[in-house]
Amino acid sequence: MRPMPGWFTGEFFGTFLLVFFGCGSVCAAVTTGAQVGIFQVAIVWGLGITTAIYLTGALSGAHLNPAVTMSLAGWGDVPFQVNGAGWWAVYLVAPLLGGLLGGGIYSVCFKRAYVADG
Repeated sequence: MRPMPGWFTGEFFGTFLLVFFGCGSVCAAVTTGAQVGIFQVAIVWGLGITTAIYLTGALSGAHLNPAVTMSLAGWGDVPFQVNGAGWWAVYLVAPLLGGLLGGGIYSVCFKRAYVADG
């Protein structure tokens, strides 16, 4: 079995961190009623994206969003290209899977709140 490429790992875990901390901060603030203001969500979201960029930037360029990858591909400015013609399709799958995992985890964590709001 071949090891997972570094760019795939970077995009997957970077997007996971973005969704987990960013959307998770909104979910936690709303479901617990701890909304003091927008600052608390903004600071957690900012720390989440900063952490994701610092941890994964060297592996994949920290696109962390399929739209960023597509725009860079359109301009021909993607420093971390995969060999072959379909590299961009594979590069888009990693953040999508990471985002699904991040969303799935906090969906499980806050399932009671979702059910209670019905």
